[in-house]
Amino acid sequence: MPKMTMVQAVSFALEQEMAKDESVIVLGEDVGVDEGVFRATAGLYKRFGERRVVDTPLAESAILGTAIGMALAGLKPVAEMQFDGFSYLMMAQLEGHASRFRSRSQGQWTCPLVVRMPYGGGVRALEHHSESREALYGHLPGVKVVMPSGPRNARALLVAAIRGPDPVVFMEPKRSYRAFREEVPEQEEVMEIGKAQIVHEGTDLTVISWAAMVPIVLPVVQEVEAKRGVKIEVIDLLTISPMDANLIAASVKKTGRCVIVQEAPKTISVASEIIAQINDKALLYLEAPVKRVTGYDVVTPYLGREMMYIPSPGRITRAIEETLDFWEATMYQFKLPDLGEGVHEGEILKWHVNIGDTINEDDPLVEVETDKAAVTIPSPKSGKIASLSGNIGDTIFVGNVVAVIAAEGEEAAAPPKVTAPPKAVVPEAVAPAPPAPVPAKGPVPAAPATRRFAREQGIDIQLVTPTGPGGRVTLDDVKRQIEGKVKKAPAAAEVAPEPAEERRAVAEFAAHAASAIPFLDIEPMPEFEQWGPVEREPLRSIRRKVARRMVTSMILAPHVAHMDEADVTLLEEFRQREKPRRAGQPGGHLTLLAFVIKAVTAGLKAVPAFNASLDPFKEEIVFKKYYNIGIATDTGRGLVVPVIKDTDRKSILQISAAIEDLATKAREGKIEVSDLHGGTFTITNVGPLGGTALIPAINYPEVAILGIGKVQEKPVVREGQIVIRKILPLTLAFDHRVADGADAARFVSELVRQLSDPNLLLL
Repeated sequence: MPKMTMVQAVSFALEQEMAKDESVIVLGEDVGVDEGVFRATAGLYKRFGERRVVDTPLAESAILGTAIGMALAGLKPVAEMQFDGFSYLMMAQLEGHASRFRSRSQGQWTCPLVVRMPYGGGVRALEHHSESREALYGHLPGVKVVMPSGPRNARALLVAAIRGPDPVVFMEPKRSYRAFREEVPEQEEVMEIGKAQIVHEGTDLTVISWAAMVPIVLPVVQEVEAKRGVKIEVIDLLTISPMDANLIAASVKKTGRCVIVQEAPKTISVASEIIAQINDKALLYLEAPVKRVTGYDVVTPYLGREMMYIPSPGRITRAIEETLDFWEATMYQFKLPDLGEGVHEGEILKWHVNIGDTINEDDPLVEVETDKAAVTIPSPKSGKIASLSGNIGDTIFVGNVVAVIAAEGEEAAAPPKVTAPPKAVVPEAVAPAPPAPVPAKGPVPAAPATRRFAREQGIDIQLVTPTGPGGRVTLDDVKRQIEGKVKKAPAAAEVAPEPAEERRAVAEFAAHAASAIPFLDIEPMPEFEQWGPVEREPLRSIRRKVARRMVTSMILAPHVAHMDEADVTLLEEFRQREKPRRAGQPGGHLTLLAFVIKAVTAGLKAVPAFNASLDPFKEEIVFKKYYNIGIATDTGRGLVVPVIKDTDRKSILQISAAIEDLATKAREGKIEVSDLHGGTFTITNVGPLGGTALIPAINYPEVAILGIGKVQEKPVVREGQIVIRKILPLTLAFDHRVADGADAARFVSELVRQLSDPNLLLL
């Protein structure tokens, strides 16, 4: 397909239609010998002659009057107005005659003519050359108004206009005439007049534009999408009259937000008509007022100020972002943010505010315990607390609304009182819980006031059962949803299910698991209460995550253990000698673990198989070229594994300081989620608690873990003599899919060598 500019595509369409149909006539000022002011009729005079390419006097009213006579005589005239600013002189002919023949003759007569005119600014033209007055023509019944945005649709729509039975005003954006090229098929292509096009699909906001503004809108939209993580739909209107109101309504129903971009002045404009159509067909789906980015209500200014008049990328960006943020500008819904890789939920430990309190940005809002650590989440905005979602002990998920914060000057709506359900004794019978509401597919209709009320109360309107006409969600529907949340049954963890239901659930799970794992036999838990009193505690947060990770590790990774002992006598002497000198300095405690980490790093360099992961889906072993050592830490709420990064580039003192810092944060529940990710190897140290040996479970998806026990004084044979030495037991558990016993022996031997001689650790 050849690439053409818009002006070339217009000329191409005229030439093809004139060659195909002898009744097509081109007329206008300088369209013949001089080939038009923008050369849109280039070559036509030479090919078709003066009887079909007619140069006319400078008289726009006469040009259109002649074209009307030609149309009524059976010809198909295409009249060119040099600029739309000169076209108003033909308005009496267009409105009083061309637009009325169909109605005047009750459909027996039509007036098939096209009025082409370049319009708009951006080319530094003089007065009467830069107007964008499409609304004037769109206001005329019986006249179609077409405004292409690029070469291909200009050619296809001009062909449709020439072949159509009614008068068409064909407005060509002159700033786009030679701005870019586009592939235009040589074979026939016709587009239907009155149909808009979605040129960029999206779900969060609709931008409607046409003609010269479309090439400006598209890069702005892509930039906002990349910046905000949203999807924006762009509609190229193409035809002003008749307008494709159904496509507009369908898009706005889908996205709930709309921005209109036009070059013309704002008041009584095409944008105003689009808003009216949205109000008629999609009002109940709007999440924000429709915004307009337009020219100003003044005459298009001269030259230097012209680009200040035309909508700029900056103005368009601001309108899009303000529309996206409309709710946040008044009532900000703070949703549980992504707390890091693999963290999808958290348990509310403590609210730092109450409803009605005023909070400043970065003040503590809520403390949440994830399966990694306890995290205090600060407020992202200043304002008044309108509502809080959930009670202490409730689980909230990433993306759920945590709190609604009213901006300054906004009243914080008083939400319904939510009381925590009492701790229940096991009832004689528990009514089966109703099925959870299923989110509606696509948008649901609701009045703007209803939507706002639902947001203020933290209610997802998609989950509300509608009772209004046409499936509309009413204010009462939202209130019933709120009451349902308040009166919900106690959580499953607080009320024991019926034994029969429990047995059935366990049987279904066991059957499913056994189909994947042969010989797996799962039976329901016995009723322990029959033998005596018990206390039940939900498996939550960190402890639940530990349980999941351990089951995953033990099922996916075939565990093998290799054991040895390291003589750390010299190391301990060095450590005890240096501790008083280092006291008070960062890392001055010089724990044995810091030396073990340094030795492990050396071992991983010597045997890279243990600094790897196995990707079972790609059947690849991923060898990591960095050394991040995790240290299993007992927090009292469960085991967490803070990670010391880049241990190959840290000194022993730096590693010791990092151990102290991370362990303290973990025990206090203040560890950052980023400190829990990225590990390549894990060490678990039970020495301070006692014990001679252990076989740890691999911290999947790592492939190995080192367990160290308590340093003990033992009699050993050295050079034929029995001596007392300090012995550190070592156990390496590893994934036999990735490494073999010989690898483990080499790795542990390197550890023993490094730990036995502290001088090696300092190299």
